[in-house]
Amino acid sequence: MTSGSRPVRGPSWSAVAPEAALTAHGAAVRLGAYCWVEQRLFGLLGAWSTAVEEPDAKAMVAEHAEHAAWRALRWHELLPTAPPGAEALVVVPEAVEAVFADGGPLDGIDGTPARLAVAHRCLLPRLLAAYTAHLDWAEPLTEATTRRLLEMAIGDLATDLRHGERLLQALAADPAAVEGLSEAVARVETAVVAAGGIVGPGSVGGRPDPVR
Repeated sequence: MTSGSRPVRGPSWSAVAPEAALTAHGAAVRLGAYCWVEQRLFGLLGAWSTAVEEPDAKAMVAEHAEHAAWRALRWHELLPTAPPGAEALVVVPEAVEAVFADGGPLDGIDGTPARLAVAHRCLLPRLLAAYTAHLDWAEPLTEATTRRLLEMAIGDLATDLRHGERLLQALAADPAAVEGLSEAVARVETAVVAAGGIVGPGSVGGRPDPVR
């Protein structure tokens, strides 16, 4: 088991918590990072929904933006209110700002298929993985509220991903339509990996040491 980690309760692929996440402050910082990322997703998807021309895709992207806003609000409600206050914790995770910054890899993502591919094959799946990892190590007794919200967020994202992928496949139904999708996704994926994950280093936890 990695230093400072908790025992893994789940299967052998369950995530091990980063050591920093095991302190009260570290846990609050991670929740603040969730809130920040969800707020940025709300802004990104909201902007994309106004640019998308296809009515069904426009409606879906707008709905998924609202889901991100709802999750951001829930995380904000869970942040400690003692000084310095909740707002002080809603800060950009280390290196993640470059993913969403002006002039970053998301700039220039054009066309509905490319936007859906980046959202539903990169950004939302990586956030889902971070939430799933956190659920692996969150204590059932002391972090019951966090676990409940993680479960809700996981279900919410899983549903959005199913709908997004279905519509993406319907829109990109011929070889010409899929040209450039992998390149767009890879560009954003590379930036996320360089940041250590969607909520920074330790986004998906560690791997348990093999049993010998």
